[in-house]
Amino acid sequence: MKIDETLGFGSEQRVHVLVIHHATRRTAMTPTQASHLDTLANQLGTAALTTLIRLCPEIRTASDELREAVCAAMRAKSGQAIDELLDDGKACPWMAETIFASAVLTLAHAGVKVLRGN
Repeated sequence: MKIDETLGFGSEQRVHVLVIHHATRRTAMTPTQASHLDTLANQLGTAALTTLIRLCPEIRTASDELREAVCAAMRAKSGQAIDELLDDGKACPWMAETIFASAVLTLAHAGVKVLRGN
């Protein structure tokens, strides 16, 4: 099942666009590098939203305004998360899965804080 169908709105696109835009502005890239980064950003956004849904199933019944606020919080945090993911990935490539999971949890946590009012 796609995130779209689970949440009932295309929120992953709103998260992905900012993650991709931030990452591609960071450094000049070849088309291949940009494509790989696009894939990474899409996977990061999807994993973060999937994690959010699993942690907070109440998102399914939240108002559109609250869902948009959750996505906005995740977008706001995505710049920092992608910077850390890229920097840490370069420093410790053998820990790529752990670094990716940390970025996912960083974004999901930002959404959970808004959703639960913390």
